[in-house]
Amino acid sequence: MEVYNDGSVLREPLDFCIALGTFDGVHVAHRAILDACVAEAKKRGWKSLVYTFANHPSEVFCPDDPEEVITTLREKLDLFQEMGFDYAVAVPFDETYATLEPRAFLEGLTAAGGKRMLFCGFDYRFGHEGRGDASYLESLADELGYEVNVQPAMLEGEEVISSTMIREAIRKGELDRAEALLGRRYGGTVKDFGREQSGQSTTIYGLMENKVAPKAGDYAIALYLDGQRLELEAGVYGRNVTILDPEHAIPYEKKRYYVEFEELL
Repeated sequence: MEVYNDGSVLREPLDFCIALGTFDGVHVAHRAILDACVAEAKKRGWKSLVYTFANHPSEVFCPDDPEEVITTLREKLDLFQEMGFDYAVAVPFDETYATLEPRAFLEGLTAAGGKRMLFCGFDYRFGHEGRGDASYLESLADELGYEVNVQPAMLEGEEVISSTMIREAIRKGELDRAEALLGRRYGGTVKDFGREQSGQSTTIYGLMENKVAPKAGDYAIALYLDGQRLELEAGVYGRNVTILDPEHAIPYEKKRYYVEFEELL
């Protein structure tokens, strides 16, 4: 998968199926959009492209209290690649982008000579003050020469599945629910900043990257290291993670680990 931090690849006269969205979490409802995009591109012999943001828009709209993310950019890109995308465009969301008119955004996606099919969710919004939505996208399709595929809402019971719902589940320690909504276990990269040895056990003090932290408490975790999966326990207090390593299984020189939170003990 080729990754761009601007839309320059869209100026190429290639035929693209393009998935549009912030995609924080890359949860099961997002995957319906993304999978449809990849499948249609393969069916037509076109290129598949996901167009997203390098940062969460709340960093611009609420700079003093931005939304905590479920997936970092690196995690999102890894997931897009696993899904089979040919290209990913992850543009920085800034003041200039926030004031871009909806029509100008669509013209930037479709102005080149290639064919385009745009994929989004029913609640997709774009452009200055969120004036663009799925209906607006459909209204300009004939004029600007593209096709549109709008995915309907996906429900958990009577509630629409959303990133907000998943953040709440993680913060409450409802990990099984979060897993069902994400389609995978929730986790994050932890950076080791200190150790303490006591007898046969090592305590590792780590800091999780800047993303949603689970409810404070003790957790069963899976720690991934050089292809190994270690079943351990950890205390989580905000982004501070204290990992108990009773058998000294984690080499001292290893300073970053991917941790999945399995169960609140």
